[in-house]
Amino acid sequence: MAEESKAEQAEKRLRFAMKAIGEQELPTELLVDIVGRAENELEKQTEDPDLVSIQELKPAIEKASADYGKMSAEAISTGLTIIDKMIGGLKPAEVTMICANPNVGKSWLCSDMAIFCAYQVPTLFITLEMRAEMLGARMKIYIDKLLELKPDEDWTQDCDMYFQKAKTLDYRNIKKLFDVASSKGIKAVFLDYLQYLGVGMEAKEMAKISRMFHELALIYNIPIVIVASLR
Repeated sequence: MAEESKAEQAEKRLRFAMKAIGEQELPTELLVDIVGRAENELEKQTEDPDLVSIQELKPAIEKASADYGKMSAEAISTGLTIIDKMIGGLKPAEVTMICANPNVGKSWLCSDMAIFCAYQVPTLFITLEMRAEMLGARMKIYIDKLLELKPDEDWTQDCDMYFQKAKTLDYRNIKKLFDVASSKGIKAVFLDYLQYLGVGMEAKEMAKISRMFHELALIYNIPIVIVASLR
């Protein structure tokens, strides 16, 4: 199959966007013209290529090194020693991806890590694969085992966990959810799972959404853990 041209790719993206917001169909020529103008503007705003020496960057590097040491000190434990040793815990402004084939335990791993985090800091679990109450039932099994609670003890005590109210989300309204989470003091976010944020989720769309989460981690200075299925 012949590779799509830039214009064809742009047309597909725009038609998908229009369908999502309920716009009327527009002629292909107009769509291509819009995309062409947008790409030209982006090219004008692109910085000129240049180089910078390590000596010039020395002050910034030394500051970043100090900041990274501080981030390591502020890392949140996942509750799993082997993972903490591998990645140094969950650090502010970093994204951790849990990727594997379907039905191998990604969601279990993610929820167990989230529970352990919720006993350290306010934690948001964005659950798109199952309802919050069903996920909560799964989490209760882990909490009962973790804390060895008696039947009459409150298993939610000291567990600072939140879930989104919306049953479905897409990547266009994730930023609003992070704004709300920030206002509530959320310090860690888990997402299960990435593919439910888009339609089709081709490689380019996956890359775009992954980049968006890296930006959100930097903006809100929190760790984000994302489950993604390999298909």
